[in-house]
Amino acid sequence: MKSTVKVAKTVDEAVELAIKELNCSKEEAVIEVIEEPKSGIFGLFGSKDAMVRVSCEEDISKLLDEVILDNSSKVENNIKKDTKPERASRKEKEEPVEVSKTEKPVEKPKVETTEEVKDEEIEPVEIDEEFKVKIKSFLNSVIQKMGIESNIETFTDDFGIKFNIIPVNENDIGIVIGKRGETLDAIQYIANLVANRNTDRYIRISVDCNGYRDKRINSLKSLARKMANKAIKYNKNMRLEPMNPFERRVIHSSLQSFDGIYTVSEGNEPFRRVVIKIKRD
Repeated sequence: MKSTVKVAKTVDEAVELAIKELNCSKEEAVIEVIEEPKSGIFGLFGSKDAMVRVSCEEDISKLLDEVILDNSSKVENNIKKDTKPERASRKEKEEPVEVSKTEKPVEKPKVETTEEVKDEEIEPVEIDEEFKVKIKSFLNSVIQKMGIESNIETFTDDFGIKFNIIPVNENDIGIVIGKRGETLDAIQYIANLVANRNTDRYIRISVDCNGYRDKRINSLKSLARKMANKAIKYNKNMRLEPMNPFERRVIHSSLQSFDGIYTVSEGNEPFRRVVIKIKRD
């Protein structure tokens, strides 16, 4: 998603400047008013212009090409062996490390905040069959462009649609998932852009591959409990590996009611991680 910040006498004027630069319509734009205009005293002193940040979705075909080109060139040699979360060869590599007073984190200056553990409230929506077929057809085209033959299962609830991609060739599962789920996340991101483009309602699109996400969630929950017990046993804060927002929420949620510790997220993306901290009286 591309964005720009513009300043003008009014919010509308600033928005017009922004969408002209981004070359998109107002309907496609996401508008954030950073500062409302102020007239000041007698319209002369202390007046301020409006400031807005406008974001616009990039061309869908370009995003799709990025998924295919950026990931397909790497997966054949690396992804298949790297995307199995249960594999022993990765266990030691992914083991979180303890926090010490002298340790210097690899990320840039940290901003400590408590991660939100609840999804943003979304009103239930009705999903018609034609819409489901449209998104499923789009996903099929994405997978086919990756040179993979697959079947796609569809599940619907009150808030969205879940698609489970099942490659015909089991060796292609790792390619669809990508390293640590990166390709799968990219496919899901693009599917959400397509599904919610130019609509006044939000439909959550979830994309899985061969049940990978459920396996990953169970693995993260187990990791969370293990590291929390370790933090209490050694009376030390425990710093986990960098994770994406979804994985961090799983950790936070799993440890919400765990006695003696609390969790925070530290660092900047893509190095942002969960730290399990001891409660000090």
